[in-house]
Amino acid sequence: AVQNMRTVRAFVAEAWTIEFYTGYVNRTVSGASRGAIVTGLAYGTSTCMMFLAYAAGFYYGGYLIEEQGVGFQAMLQSLMAVMLGSIGVGNALAFVPDLDDAKVAAHDVLEILDTESKINAVRPTGSVEKMGDGSIEFKSVYFQYPTRPDVAILKGLSFRVESGQQVALVGPSGGGKST
Repeated sequence: AVQNMRTVRAFVAEAWTIEFYTGYVNRTVSGASRGAIVTGLAYGTSTCMMFLAYAAGFYYGGYLIEEQGVGFQAMLQSLMAVMLGSIGVGNALAFVPDLDDAKVAAHDVLEILDTESKINAVRPTGSVEKMGDGSIEFKSVYFQYPTRPDVAILKGLSFRVESGQQVALVGPSGGGKST
C-alpha cells in the first residue's frame, strides 16, 4: 500500500488501509512481546545462576585456601575448569532437541546417495527414460497465504500448457501471478 499510495488516496481508502495494516502489525507485536518476555526471563535467570555459581565457587575456594592450605592458583584453575566445562555442557545440551531432526536428515541424504542412477554415466551411449510428453496441467488450484487465510490468491485456477507452448500470466498487482 505504501508504494501504491496514490491509488489508496484516489479511492479514499486511507482509513481502511491503516486499519488493515494495524491489525496485522498488532498481531505480530502481540506474539513477539510474549516471546521476548519469556526469552528475557530465561536469559536473566541463566545469567544470574552463572554469577551465583561463580560466587559460590569463590566462597568455597576462599575456604579451601584459608582452612585447607590450597594455593590460590590451584583453586582458580579448578574453578575455571569447572565453570567453563559447565558452560560447554550447557551449550551442547541446547542442541539436544535438534538431534532427531539431524538423524532424519542424515538418513534422507544417505538414501539419496545410495540410489542407483538409471543413466550409465561412464558409457558414451545410453538411453534416458522418457517422463511424460512435456505438457503440464493445473486443475482447480486454490491457494491462500498462511498469514492471510481470509484472502484467496488462486481460486480454482485451471489451465493446460502443451509441450513447446508459451504461456503468459497477466493480472493486477497482488493477483497471484508469482504464486
